[in-house]
Amino acid sequence: MPSRRAVLTAVTAVGTTGLAGCGALSGEASSDGGGRSCESSAEARDESSDLIQQASASPGENVVFRTVLNRESEAFERFDSLTLRTTTGDAYLIPREEGTDPDAPARRVYEQALGAFPQNGRIEVVANAEDGETLDALTVEFTCQRRTPVPGE
Repeated sequence: MPSRRAVLTAVTAVGTTGLAGCGALSGEASSDGGGRSCESSAEARDESSDLIQQASASPGENVVFRTVLNRESEAFERFDSLTLRTTTGDAYLIPREEGTDPDAPARRVYEQALGAFPQNGRIEVVANAEDGETLDALTVEFTCQRRTPVPGE
C-alpha cells in the first residue's frame, strides 16, 4: 500500500500542474503557447518530510522556478526560507512569506526567476529552519527551451 506521503505527493503534483507549470514530481512538461517549453523531473528522495510538495521550472517571459510548500505540514511552523542551488553555482535565498492563497489555503507557492531561455540543469531545493536545519530537500532536473518554427508548419 502506498504511503500517505506518496498519495499526497501524487495528488498535489497532479493538482498543481495546471496552476504551476510542469510538475517535477510527475515528470510532465509545460508550454507557454509561444514556442517556449519546460520539462522537469524530481529525483527520488527521503519521504520523511511532507513540506515540499512540488518544484518545477515553468515557461514565461523568462524561466521561472516554482516551489510549492504544504502549509499543513508540521515542519511548516519551523520553516524560515528556501535555498535554491543550481549546477552553475548560483544560489538563491527566498525568505518565508506570510499570508495565504485564498484559492489554495493549504499550500504556499514561492517563485524565483532564473533568467532567459534556453536553460537546463539541476536545482537542489532546500527548506530551511531559522537555526539552519534542513527541514526538507528535493533535487529537480529541468530543461527549458525555445522551439524554432519550422517553415511550412
